[in-house]
Amino acid sequence: MREVDTRVKQRPTQADINNINLAVNEIVNREQQQHSINPNRNTFEYLWIISCILYAVVVAFLFYKKWKKPAGAKGQKERKTQSQKLKDAYISRATELRRKISIAKAELELEVTKTAMEDIGLIWNEKKCSIAHIKKGVLDSTNHNDRQSITNLKDGETYRFLGILENTQQEDSKVLETTSKTYQQRLSVIWSSPLSDFHKVTATSQYALPALSYPMWTQTCQINALKQIDRESRKIIKDNGGSHPATSTDLYYLPRKMGGRGLKSVETQYKMTKVKTAVKLYTNQDSTMELGTRKPRNALAQTKYVARHNGALKILFFELLDDLDLIESVPPWYSPTTPKPEYHNTKASAFWDVPVFAGNTEVRANRIDVRIVEKETETVKIIEMSCPWIENRKQKNQEKTTKYAPLRWELKQQHKGYTIKQYNIIIDVLGEYSSETRERMLYYFLARQKLTRPYLTCKRQ
Repeated sequence: MREVDTRVKQRPTQADINNINLAVNEIVNREQQQHSINPNRNTFEYLWIISCILYAVVVAFLFYKKWKKPAGAKGQKERKTQSQKLKDAYISRATELRRKISIAKAELELEVTKTAMEDIGLIWNEKKCSIAHIKKGVLDSTNHNDRQSITNLKDGETYRFLGILENTQQEDSKVLETTSKTYQQRLSVIWSSPLSDFHKVTATSQYALPALSYPMWTQTCQINALKQIDRESRKIIKDNGGSHPATSTDLYYLPRKMGGRGLKSVETQYKMTKVKTAVKLYTNQDSTMELGTRKPRNALAQTKYVARHNGALKILFFELLDDLDLIESVPPWYSPTTPKPEYHNTKASAFWDVPVFAGNTEVRANRIDVRIVEKETETVKIIEMSCPWIENRKQKNQEKTTKYAPLRWELKQQHKGYTIKQYNIIIDVLGEYSSETRERMLYYFLARQKLTRPYLTCKRQ
């Protein structure tokens, strides 16, 4: 009923009026026969029934004529409150501000990209560029400016920059897939052609292989994937009659002067590219490269350092726990067992990589490697281990002592009357140590007859 406009301004025709009268008369006659309605007996009841019938007939007629309210009529009549107006104004301003910030960031990144390309010897070319309009993470492929010289990047398309496919994000996973298909297509064209064997090998190295070697400078590929590409390449050569089915794999990649085919393996090409990149970066005499090569030894094996550090220290820690009867047996040095954060008994308490929360002074370095509280001797031992480069052993020892000075003072306040001792175990990356380190392990931690085994296992780690 709400969709019907009962106040339409369209004038009904005479035929419409006659139809309404006939329908009303027919319904009134049926009501009089079925319910015995007499207008002389109850006039108001009769008028009420006539009004209902007339209204129902008119509404049915309006439905039949399809006289409905126009779309949006209800929203136009509703008035917005003051809070809604303020909210809409805030949203519009915030959207405009985000748009301006996005444009400014894009212009800044564009300038940075231009400068970086000039630094590496590349020339900025607008003809090879594309514009990607992204709204809320979704690519908008509509043309926002008909006069722009740079084309819009459409949905589903990708833009290649330095061998990397890009859209709303860098498609690193698709680089090897697309380049391998191109490489195999070119390989099929070459080895199905009537060229001689020498020219086929030359074309493979100069025409097909560059499709894969170009993105190798910037991409990290799985060796197994490269080996699979080599296997598929050899299969293409065999299918086109380029070699005998029982040919040895090594003969494909041996130089021709040594009796081989002279082909280049994709796996070998990738490894050579990575080695050349590392050597070129390390031997670069540019002054800007000194920022990255000034202290390369301070960042040795960041992903493996923590594992080696904990693997060496836990051997000593388990021996200390065994001396204090905190554990029943010492696991072997190769065991993957990880120490628990806390161990307690009546003699002592031991903590593994548990921070100390200071209540008396400000302590920034509060996470010590090992902390042992011996109740019988009233001694608190804190052990800190480090695996620096060979030349940094003394420097690292002084650094650890200075770093945890506030922590030692805090422990002295927490454990009144206890003696606080710090021992720095410094074993370099090659497993060597100083005489001071051996003396600490000999006189403070383990008995003489038990020193050799744990110390040698520490060096293995």
